Amino acid sequence: MISRPRRSRASWIVVGGLSLGVVALIFLRSAWAPLMQDFSRPFLNQMQYLLSGLPAMKQEWELYRQQALKQKALYEELSQLRRKLKAMEIVADENQRLRDLLKLAPPKGYEKIGAQVIARSPSQWFSRLQIDKGFEDGLSLNRVVMNRHGVVGKVVELSANTAMVQLLTDPDSSVSCMTERMRKPAILSGGGPGEVSQLKYLENYTRVVAGEKILTSGLGGTFPPDLLLGTVQEVIQQPGHPVPEVKIKLAAFAEILREVVVLVPDSASDSTSGSVPEPVSERESEPESEPVPGP
Repeated sequence: MISRPRRSRASWIVVGGLSLGVVALIFLRSAWAPLMQDFSRPFLNQMQYLLSGLPAMKQEWELYRQQALKQKALYEELSQLRRKLKAMEIVADENQRLRDLLKLAPPKGYEKIGAQVIARSPSQWFSRLQIDKGFEDGLSLNRVVMNRHGVVGKVVELSANTAMVQLLTDPDSSVSCMTERMRKPAILSGGGPGEVSQLKYLENYTRVVAGEKILTSGLGGTFPPDLLLGTVQEVIQQPGHPVPEVKIKLAAFAEILREVVVLVPDSASDSTSGSVPEPVSERESEPESEPVPGP
C-alpha cells in the first residue's frame, strides 16, 4: 500500500488554518476594525493635511520660480552694466592720458608729434618699443620720446611710417643729467631686466636725498635741458666711498606705455636755422679801392 506524502497533508493543514482565520476576521470585524481605524487615523490626518496644502505649495513654487528668473535677469543686467562701466573707465583713462599729452608743454624751440606704441617685443621689453610715426611724419634719429610723466627714450631706428625707440631702461642707455637741488651733473644709466637705473659719475660728496628729481642737463645735444627723468628712490652711502650709490625710479614707466610724443624742432626754428643768406650785390662785394698817392 502506497502512503501519501506528508507534504500534502501539511499543505491542507495550512490552508485550513488560513480559512478559519479569514472566517474569524469576518465575524469579528466589529472588534478589529476600530483598532485599525485608530491606528491609521494619524497617518490619514497627515496625508489629508499634505493634500490640502498642495495648491499653496504649487503657488509658492511658482512665485519662487518667477523670483529666480527675475534675479537671473538682474544678474545679467548687472554684468552688462559692469562691462559698460569698465569700458567707460578705459575710455576715460585714455582721454585723460591724451589730455595730459596735449597739455604737455614742449621745450623752447621744439614741437611735439603724437604717436602710439604699436609693438614691444618680450625679448626686448626693457630695451625697445616701436611707434607708428616715421620720417614721413617729420621724425629723425635721436629725437626725444616722452609721455605725460617724463622722458621715455630716444629714436634710434627709422622707417617711412614707424620708428624704434631706445628706452631709458635699456642697459646700453646713458643720459646726461643733473640733480634738481644742487644741479650736480651725472650720467643716468639704464638698469635692464630686474635692475634699477642708477646715477653714475657724481661728484665726490654730492648730497642727494630720496624723492629729489633728476632732470636732463642738455649736454650732448640730444636731450633738451630740464626734462624729468625720474626721482631718487634710494641713496646708499658706503663707508670709505665719497660717491653715493643713487637708485632712480624712472618717471615715464609709472604706467603702461601706450601714447607718447616725439620732440622735434619747430618749424620756426627750422626755417630760421635753414634760411639762405641774402645774396650780396656785385657792387657791395667789390673791395674799396685805396687812394693812389699823387706824384
